[in-house]
Amino acid sequence: MITNYFTYVKGDGILKNNQGDGLMAYISRQDCGKAAAYALASNDYHSAILNINGAEAMTISKFIEIGNKATGNNVSYQEIADKQNYAIFDAMGVPRTTDGKFKKDSEAPFSNDVMVTFGQAIREGKMSLKTDDF
Repeated sequence: MITNYFTYVKGDGILKNNQGDGLMAYISRQDCGKAAAYALASNDYHSAILNINGAEAMTISKFIEIGNKATGNNVSYQEIADKQNYAIFDAMGVPRTTDGKFKKDSEAPFSNDVMVTFGQAIREGKMSLKTDDF
């Protein structure tokens, strides 16, 4: 989401997606990697199910607020419908599925379907689980 935030800093300053007021405990990929490495190296977690997430469940608006405070930028949030979210990714040259051709050096090296359904899951409360596993 940090990459996504800075994409909109360079654009019109309005981060548009379909997450709405859904909650998510954002965490970096680097921290997820640390958690996986620790779990693999430890004898305590070989059969455990861990829910690795960030320190606080928050809305995308709160995430942006924190980003603005830390960077001095002035990004805002606009909720859009799923159909509009697809159109944004289409305009960026992001393929709908992983079978599509990805634009070289794209700021969005992922598929449209993945990102739109990710936003839907957040909006619908399916990503709101907060644990202290990390």
